[in-house]
Amino acid sequence: MPLYVTVLLVQSSKPIMDKRLMRQGEGCPTVVRPPLACDIEFGLIQKALDKPDDRPMSDIDGLTLDITVPEAALKENNTKLPVLVFIHGGAFIIGDSGAPHYDMAAIVAYSQSIAKPIIGVAINYRLGVAGFLDSSELRAAGIPPNRGFLDQKTAFQWVRRNIGGFSGDPTRITAIGQSAGGSSVMHLLDLDLQNESLFDRAICLSGNNLAVPSSPKHVAHEAYEAVLQRLGINSTLSSEDQVTALIAVSPEDILSKIPMSVPLQPVVETDQLPSFRSVETHLPSAQNRPPLMIGSTDFDAVVFEVLGLFAGRDPGLAQSFARSLIKAIPEEHHAKLERLLSLYEISEEQEDDKARVKILQFGTDLKYFATSRHYANLWPSRSWLYYFNESNPWDGPHKGRSAHCLDIAYLFLNFNHVMNESQKKTATDFARDVISFTNMEEPWSEFHASKDLRVYETLAENQESADGLRIAAGPSEEVQSLWSEIGLDNLAQAWGAYSAKS
Repeated sequence: MPLYVTVLLVQSSKPIMDKRLMRQGEGCPTVVRPPLACDIEFGLIQKALDKPDDRPMSDIDGLTLDITVPEAALKENNTKLPVLVFIHGGAFIIGDSGAPHYDMAAIVAYSQSIAKPIIGVAINYRLGVAGFLDSSELRAAGIPPNRGFLDQKTAFQWVRRNIGGFSGDPTRITAIGQSAGGSSVMHLLDLDLQNESLFDRAICLSGNNLAVPSSPKHVAHEAYEAVLQRLGINSTLSSEDQVTALIAVSPEDILSKIPMSVPLQPVVETDQLPSFRSVETHLPSAQNRPPLMIGSTDFDAVVFEVLGLFAGRDPGLAQSFARSLIKAIPEEHHAKLERLLSLYEISEEQEDDKARVKILQFGTDLKYFATSRHYANLWPSRSWLYYFNESNPWDGPHKGRSAHCLDIAYLFLNFNHVMNESQKKTATDFARDVISFTNMEEPWSEFHASKDLRVYETLAENQESADGLRIAAGPSEEVQSLWSEIGLDNLAQAWGAYSAKS
């Protein structure tokens, strides 16, 4: 069995945040962790594992990292193994590296069995109000934005400096993030690190900073005002009194009074992070970027429904969706947009149950597949693109679909005991490729040179579905052609306008 160690990052976190946002601890800021994260993600996976007790929401129990080392490495002197550092997702408001489906013991053991041993590290970071609430009042009080990213930065710095003591190689560190964790990987590359490299390779699973929302300053300020209102803090108080009142609120009140619809997410237009990126033109400004493995699942956008995409909307979802897009898209593209909607079978008379699925597929292809392909195609270093299209085998509304979080269930091999042999093969194939990438190998043909895309599924590659819309590797060529003609930026902004009204 691999060795498992939890490390508390107290001193490392000390400079991150103003002392006035600390409670009772001697250097670690309060971490607020919603307890329902496991249940939400198990709902997406449609299969549950035994849950550990929730970690306390305290100053000294929140900012941790978990290290998993192959047993054989402990018996060999001078062994230096590559390191895979995992950043969990959860829309920047929920999540915990200690969740059972994030347990890295199985993938670490598998890496040993195929003679490509790795060390696994899973990190925690501040979420929601503690991690991403921002305003001019907070900044005036000396509290920086994007504190969750600063926690992640601290964790990677700790790994770089200390993993050698756990048989790790500090020159071979791969960052891997899923959903908001994938977006985090991209944002960490944008932080002003004064030429300090946090990791040597990057993997983004169903998340990047074009797919996962971030907030410009004005949206962040609106979220701040919403938090004050929900917590009963008078916005006419002085900045100092507002901050004092915020500090006095208990974690339990924060969790119970602030809904998930409040956009507590990364704040751009700051000294740390640049402004919103264009889907069509964005490239990292610096050419010195690590090799990248990136991809998505076939039904990722179901997570938007979990976050309230359809909540409170009137009947007639297809009609309101189509009209919202038509309003947002320039008139010269309306005919092409109507053709695009027809390919997704989104028509104004469609029943809501069917419309939900079609709208979510539209969002999946636009926000996840298109952005992943965009990054792979324009990344200034080497890149590898994959597509996870394994059907969910378990009972529930997403059975037969590759929904958000199913990739994690397969990758970390924690559900193999309830899989058949073909499903296990998909899981080990996925894990093997990630392990190979972490070992600084090429898991398959590099994208720039070959345009090859790895598909994880049990069906033959490029097998078309009955309606001809779907192929194994994403939407049809006609759909992708219409994206280009209408403009990905136009479509992304139209999707954002529809989402903002949820």
